Amino acid sequence: METWIAVIGFLAYGSVALGLVSAYLQLNKIWKRKHREEVANSISIVGHVMTIIPGTIFALNFLVVSQWQGFLNSVIWISWGCMMILIGSGLWVQGRRKVGLWRNIKRALKLEQDEFGDLALAMFRPASADLVLQILTRFAWIDDQLDEREKDYIKGFADSWNLKIDWHELHGKSDHGSLHSNLIETHRLVNDYLLTSPPEPQVRELADVLQNLVEIDEQITEQEEVILEETLAMLSGYGSDDGAQENFSVVIAPRNDDQTAALKALLPDSDEVAVAGGWGYMVGNYCSEKYANKMCERYRSLGFFTVSMMMDADLAT
Repeated sequence: METWIAVIGFLAYGSVALGLVSAYLQLNKIWKRKHREEVANSISIVGHVMTIIPGTIFALNFLVVSQWQGFLNSVIWISWGCMMILIGSGLWVQGRRKVGLWRNIKRALKLEQDEFGDLALAMFRPASADLVLQILTRFAWIDDQLDEREKDYIKGFADSWNLKIDWHELHGKSDHGSLHSNLIETHRLVNDYLLTSPPEPQVRELADVLQNLVEIDEQITEQEEVILEETLAMLSGYGSDDGAQENFSVVIAPRNDDQTAALKALLPDSDEVAVAGGWGYMVGNYCSEKYANKMCERYRSLGFFTVSMMMDADLAT
């Protein structure tokens, strides 16, 4: 039994040595970068103080009962915590060295207070919250008019997710007067959102939110009707494996070699398909007929003969 106790005691001292090496290695990585403000700001002073307090109590307890391995281990990590607090205070950061330790600590604590809820907000914020907010604002601007009720509705989500909206910047990004460009950009955002693989309940919630957003000003414009129908079809088909979703393909049939060359330059990834006894180029697959027809209008305005065709889901992919 005495031999076993001696072995355990030896291993305990070995663990103290490992703890010392571990503390050194961790501190060494930060020590070389202690003069960088972002490094200092990344250290939680409150967190380390809360570690030092129980560590000190344990050290006193180990000292009283003459448990030297535990006492030494506690002293190591108390010392490590004190050094981290000094680095976190910004004591070695250029421009803050002459301010004084206590003023640096107060500044660090103020910053920590401001950032206290960031992790919790990130944990409860929906996946791709920034992208969802872009979709909402695009819907609000789709008709080049922003109703105050739409603005307040979207702001409620932004505030709950701790996100800021620059309405002037968003208005500047909107392609005013260009229905097709606004539809295409909104469609792209929705597709990008679905590519992030959000949970299906969240996708259903987004569909309800967009429906409410469009109806909140008590009038539905043509632009809103077209993009809402397409988006709801995209969202409802998310995660579905039954292949029952309708697919409308936009096909361009060039009239001559010049149009073929122009089409290839405009849409190099378009696929050649057999259509109506001839050949054409598939330039897009969509989930609603209204949206597909709007895309047809876009290419017709460029002089291309364009049709919208309902395709089998397997052929449209």
